Amino acid sequence: MSADPARKRAGVVLADDGGVVLVERHREGMHYFVCPGGGVEPGESFEEAAIREALEELEVDVELEGVVLDFEFGGRQVYFRARIVGGELRRGFFDEGKRRGTYEVVRVPVSELGGLDVRPPELVARLR
Repeated sequence: MSADPARKRAGVVLADDGGVVLVERHREGMHYFVCPGGGVEPGESFEEAAIREALEELEVDVELEGVVLDFEFGGRQVYFRARIVGGELRRGFFDEGKRRGTYEVVRVPVSELGGLDVRPPELVARLR
């Protein structure tokens, strides 16, 4: 099954002196990390999707501060630097309802990113 070339994904990069907020995934025998985010819904902008996904996955309201990475891989993916402006950051595991592995919100020091499987890997270079 090939990826839909029109598939769009938006994500947020929440980084500060304490590290970067990631979602740790265990899925189908794989262990990796992603920035919070997900698919762009029909009629939704990348910005709107990033803000919605932050609320859904992290339980926080964010303000976007610019694009960190915009690239094509199985469709267009746009990641925004963001800062929390409301809510309280979710800790620990959450369920996406898809039953496709586990999701855990973690904060990782930027200095440790090089030793982890962070997807997309292009983000790691932008965070150092």
